[in-house]
Amino acid sequence: MVCLTGGGRGPVAAALARSGAPAGRECLDRLVGIYGRSNVFAELQRHLSRPEEGRNEWLRGEAARLRLAPLATNEPKLIARGDRPLLDVLTCIREHTTLEAAGRLLARNSEHFMKSGRVMERLFADCPEAVANTGELALRLGFTLKDLGYRFPDYPLPAARRRWAFYASSPTQEPATGTARGRSPRRHAARSSTRWP
Repeated sequence: MVCLTGGGRGPVAAALARSGAPAGRECLDRLVGIYGRSNVFAELQRHLSRPEEGRNEWLRGEAARLRLAPLATNEPKLIARGDRPLLDVLTCIREHTTLEAAGRLLARNSEHFMKSGRVMERLFADCPEAVANTGELALRLGFTLKDLGYRFPDYPLPAARRRWAFYASSPTQEPATGTARGRSPRRHAARSSTRWP
């Protein structure tokens, strides 16, 4: 079993924010007591945030004191920087609010995107062991998406229809006629053959 100290929402950050450095140290000591020194990693993230960078510096110092390995992580919420508007909309849906009223519920910037190894190496040029430890931990865990064990549930389908043919059909398509509601069959065929990038 492995324990990461967590990013801005993790237990160490929460203890630091709530009660300062003594509480953060107590939390780290407790994690080491539970998981063992070789299984606790000091998780460092960089999203161009001063409070986060201050926490990183404190955590690096405490990791050295406890002889914990630093680990470079990212907490991605976006595939690419350009997906930020989508993240903002999804945040508003989750929080039951509008974009105009969301304020600080929205991410500070677009830095929570999926970063390549090269980008992470540049971000952590001052702490290359954190990037190296991330790769070593990934190999140690040997996790793949096949390990999730999730299977999309089966839904009842109309008789004599193959599953993927049914899923690929238009949601507005009339089952009996094969034409879309309110549209001509030719126009519907042109729209349904459109390929999205």
